[in-house]
Amino acid sequence: MFCAFTNAYKINPPVFDIWMRLLREVPHSVLWLRAVDQTTRSNLQREAQSRGVDGQRLIFAPHVASMAAHLGRHRLADVYLDTLPYNAHSTTCDALWAECLSLLVWAEALRVGRLPARCARSVCRS
Repeated sequence: MFCAFTNAYKINPPVFDIWMRLLREVPHSVLWLRAVDQTTRSNLQREAQSRGVDGQRLIFAPHVASMAAHLGRHRLADVYLDTLPYNAHSTTCDALWAECLSLLVWAEALRVGRLPARCARSVCRS
């Protein structure tokens, strides 16, 4: 199970392309996302379909009130997927704190999102 509990506005077409390629390449995998409004949900499912992935493989997690429950969800996932160019800060730190394997892209190479990337790098080295 892949997860990405980031805000939906950070999911851009190039990132979504990569995520859908992962779902196509890993049979029976799903992508667990943060709950969104119905329009956004429908758009993401439609875009998954257009990339050859059944939209039902996108699972939307409802909001939870406690940090313990939020971190507990990360422990159920196999891999946390990061976004670009807005990456590797709070949600990535949550995943790392919960000991969820995290796939990160260091944004320094793109000259964007450098502070968040340094934050996650620091956490990884701790």
